[in-house]
Amino acid sequence: MRRADWTRLIGILIAFGLCAISYACAKSPPKSAQAPSEKSPFPSRDELSQLGQSPLTPELFDVPMRDVDSWQLRGVLPQRIQLAPYQPASPWEEVLAQRARRSGGTPYPSAAMHCLAREYARFYIVHDIRPTERLFQYMAGACGAIAQGLAAMVLYARVPEAVSDDDLFRQWKNEVDRIVASVQGRLTIAGLAFVREKGRAIVVVVRGERRVELKPLVPFPDGRSRLLIEGRLLVQAERIHALINRGRYGFAECATNPQISLPRFAILCQMAKSDRLSWIQISFLPPGRILARSALHVLARVPGARVNIYQRHLYANSSEAATPEQFTAKLTKALNEVRQRAQLPPLALATRQSEVAAKVAPRFFAAALGKVDPLDADRIALGMIAGWDVEGMIRQGSFWSTLIGETRDVRDGSRPRSSFRAAAMYCSRRMPQSWLSGRCSSSKTNYSGPW
Repeated sequence: MRRADWTRLIGILIAFGLCAISYACAKSPPKSAQAPSEKSPFPSRDELSQLGQSPLTPELFDVPMRDVDSWQLRGVLPQRIQLAPYQPASPWEEVLAQRARRSGGTPYPSAAMHCLAREYARFYIVHDIRPTERLFQYMAGACGAIAQGLAAMVLYARVPEAVSDDDLFRQWKNEVDRIVASVQGRLTIAGLAFVREKGRAIVVVVRGERRVELKPLVPFPDGRSRLLIEGRLLVQAERIHALINRGRYGFAECATNPQISLPRFAILCQMAKSDRLSWIQISFLPPGRILARSALHVLARVPGARVNIYQRHLYANSSEAATPEQFTAKLTKALNEVRQRAQLPPLALATRQSEVAAKVAPRFFAAALGKVDPLDADRIALGMIAGWDVEGMIRQGSFWSTLIGETRDVRDGSRPRSSFRAAAMYCSRRMPQSWLSGRCSSSKTNYSGPW
């Protein structure tokens, strides 16, 4: 029997609004200038270097996973996004229900999370490996899961056909009990699924945190291709911000109703008329933090869209890279080819800054995964935005990060694995401002809401 530890989905971490919180964002002093008497919010070059020297366990990011060109979800997918209970239909699912009853409804057994656990289990039992982060997130969106900080635990084994489901349940029950007992938290939502096919059996438990109280939402746009999302934040936040994908390369900001004060919100997102599916991400900025956290993902779709079919969208051809230097060169070339097709100016690689990023990336993602001090992620983001190793004066900095979903060691043909050598995208403006045309985003659309 194989038991895998909790694997978390962290998504994309973004630092936004830095000019509003730091005097240094617009007027960064020359690198040779003396430090001001007032404490700068940006870590010094030495402080950033120390964060990159902290030892970490290599296995922290060594999680086998696989992406596929396409995947079909089974079962009935919800037409409405809401927090709905799941009624257990098997003794396996009853384990989670009993846990919730004993602990006053925590974790909350959600119908959407059961859907997610079921789809995750189906993929694992077919491929003998976990899905990548983006496929996991797609499953969650298609199932209407509102939880964030998603994680999955797997119990898996090859089982002879002679062993009945009842016998298997008796053999595995104590282990399933232990997994379910580890699912804790006041706002935790969970789902459990048992799948058995072709001599294999699997139990998947998924969990996540409910960060919004959402007004039941039908994820179809109106006649003007707009989708209104209303609800209330269940976590403390200074700000809220929403983006929507538009077309193959673009995205746009959604309009937030200024007449509604947090924790309540009303957000209007405009889909591109040519889009069948669009991702919407609502993020919030916790008090005193730099990096925004995700509050909600919504997979918006037009009626009739095949939301049950996951398709991997490729923007460049795959290419082997035997060294970090080759990887960097090929990634930069591919990125600028995509930007050219999107009618955006090319980006120039800051070589020394990239070397710093490679050193601090393991610590950054360990913090994002909650394995070390979470504030280290903020410190590293600020340190990268400070641009200590970027030539010229910094006018404005932004920070994005994401984990690469699948890599393969081409030297030994090993199984696909996630890698701590993750892609961290850093964009800055130098003097003169025309160096990067002042743009780091694909598109931005301003429009008025119905309020």
